[in-house]
Amino acid sequence: MKKCRALLLSHHTDVGGMADQLYLYLSKHFDGVIHISHPLLPNTTTKSYLKVGKQYRLFKIFPPLQFVLESVYNYIYFKKLKLDKYQYSLVLCIDPLSYLHARLLKLFFRIHTLIYYNVDYSPRRYVNWFLNFTYQQINRFALHDCDYFFYITGRFLVDLDPNKRYRHKSFWIKHIHNASKPKFNTKQKNLLVFCGHLSVNLDFQPLLEALALLDKEGITFRFDIFGNGNKLIELNNQVKKLKLEEKVLFKGSVDHDKLVQKILPQYSVGLAPYIKMSKLPRGAAQHAFMGDDLSTKVIEYIGCGLPVISTKPYPAFEAIEKHHFGYLVKDAKDWYKSLLNLLRNDNKRKQFSRAAYQYAKRYHEEKVLTPVIKIITNHIC
Repeated sequence: MKKCRALLLSHHTDVGGMADQLYLYLSKHFDGVIHISHPLLPNTTTKSYLKVGKQYRLFKIFPPLQFVLESVYNYIYFKKLKLDKYQYSLVLCIDPLSYLHARLLKLFFRIHTLIYYNVDYSPRRYVNWFLNFTYQQINRFALHDCDYFFYITGRFLVDLDPNKRYRHKSFWIKHIHNASKPKFNTKQKNLLVFCGHLSVNLDFQPLLEALALLDKEGITFRFDIFGNGNKLIELNNQVKKLKLEEKVLFKGSVDHDKLVQKILPQYSVGLAPYIKMSKLPRGAAQHAFMGDDLSTKVIEYIGCGLPVISTKPYPAFEAIEKHHFGYLVKDAKDWYKSLLNLLRNDNKRKQFSRAAYQYAKRYHEEKVLTPVIKIITNHIC
């Protein structure tokens, strides 16, 4: 595949994730990978970026026209770098707007295969009925138009392909990781971590109440939070109210590869405090509660050999306890018991850590992606 060239189009958040994993994977297997990434939603501050090898270009376009004009901007920039002379064997698009973007680029460039990868499907994506209708129509168009379709949740096909017209080109591609084997003996004791976008899909309050009780009892720990988002101010206030400022530290955004390869392996336990579905704000997207397997966050934790303590947003999370690499919790009392058990019991934590890494092998990028990519590129590379 190294003689092939590839494009990756996605939206970006403050702490990487699927798109960053895929960029690193494609860079290992393809020549001249280009990553084009736009904000999750158009606004006045967040910029789009274009990554071509070691070149990195940020740009900003008037928000109402952003998603249309990005294609024009990229076309001009590609021409300047003489990138239009190449054929791009594979273009991987990670959300509906990215697919439209790629479809426009196909008018100007020699693009062979378009793959639409839907990672956050939800029947109700927006409160506004028109936006929701538009979102679903783009999904339908992308499913019909693409050469291959990758999906995280089977609900997408149940809702948008009830007659099974497109199953022949559809592949279930679960979340992946590329973490190196952790050094289990070098993990620092009693370091807790959360990484991800701080969204309405999370509920830190029961976790923080449990941490406050542990602190009151003199249990040593530190909880580091990597990420930003619309929940940050509320979360900061919760931490201050419980007087946990010295125990709970906000680390902000961080490069995803650095997070997975260097930062996460130092920690002792990964935390995932998803909100209960019944408490989800009206109109909020439901994709975080509809997966067919573990979430990106949890897979990144276990790929680095971290035991996991999590709430259960959907049934697939039962694997955490079934395969003995963590605990599922419901309330502050459960958080307290689970944290205390892993903070005080080194043997149990190490046992869970090794079980986590062993289970994570099924999500390694070479095991999940490579067989499918070889099928797709076999006739074009």
